[in-house]
This record gives sequence, structure tokens and C-alpha cells, in this order.
Amino acid sequence: MSRYAALAAAVLLCALILVLQSPEGDKTEGGNSPRVRRLLNVTMVERSHTTGRTVRITASEVIEDHLGTAHLVGLKAEDAGGSFLEAPRAVYDMKTSVLKVEGPTSITAGGWLTMKLNGISWDLENDSGGTAEAVTIEGRGSVITAPRAAFSSRFSTITLSGGVHAEISRDVLDL
Repeated sequence: MSRYAALAAAVLLCALILVLQSPEGDKTEGGNSPRVRRLLNVTMVERSHTTGRTVRITASEVIEDHLGTAHLVGLKAEDAGGSFLEAPRAVYDMKTSVLKVEGPTSITAGGWLTMKLNGISWDLENDSGGTAEAVTIEGRGSVITAPRAAFSSRFSTITLSGGVHAEISRDVLDL
């Protein structure tokens, strides 16, 4: 799942793009209102310098506020390997380098594994994150559920905790 580290880098790139351009200009009222930048129907392609993999990220709306926060609506990300992430909203704090994906989130990997959760928080500086919400992982006739999950090492390590339940298909065990 290291492909999702590229997602975080792409969101950072999106935030940088928002800083550099604003199609609607700065919205001000009486000269005292904070600057807000808004982009509609944003599509970006981010390429990892390390792996060469690409991630295509789309959002129906991106708004950067005066606090250094980028708000993404209708977030979708797909990499060349077929992994896919979809969530209704995400917020990226450029000061703390924390990406918070909000609402029902679906991640599909390898064309056969699906993870469903209600948002995730990812710290780009520490390369770690997690969710305190329920997580369901499904694939190849198997289902694993847990009340919370922690992720590290570019999503290559996933720790499920708090009453993990698993129903593992015989086919998976025979791999």
C-alpha cells in the first residue's frame, strides 16, 4: 500500500498549486477579509521520484483558506497499478503536514482488496497515521474487521487493534 504515500505528496502538490494560482482571485471584503483561493474540477497527476509510479487525483472543489489549510471535496485517487481511494472530503494542513480524509472512505488495492473506513489522518512528516473508527478489509472471500487501525512506513505496515475479527478463506491460507 505504499502507493498511498504518493497520494499524500500529491495533496501537498495541490496545496502548493493553490498557493501559486487562483482563477477567481483573492476574495476580500473591505480589504480586511482573509485570502481564500478556490479551484473547481481539479485533476492532477503526481509521479513518485522514488518509484516512478503515478497517481491521478481529482477533486470537484479545492479551497485554500488563510490559515494554510486546503479543503478538498469529492476526492478520488487512482494509481497506475489500479489502487483507488475515494472519499467525500479531505483537509490538508500545510503548517503541520497532516492530511485528514473525512467521511466514508474506500480504498481498493491490487484489484482484489477493499478497505472501508470512516476517514483517516496521515502525518506526512512522521509517515504514520490511523483511524479511531471501525475498519473493514475484504478480499478473496475473507473479511477482517477492527474498531481502529494504525498505519506506518508508507502504509506497508497496518496494525489493527481493539477486538479484531477475521474470517479467512481457505484459498488465502493456501497461497
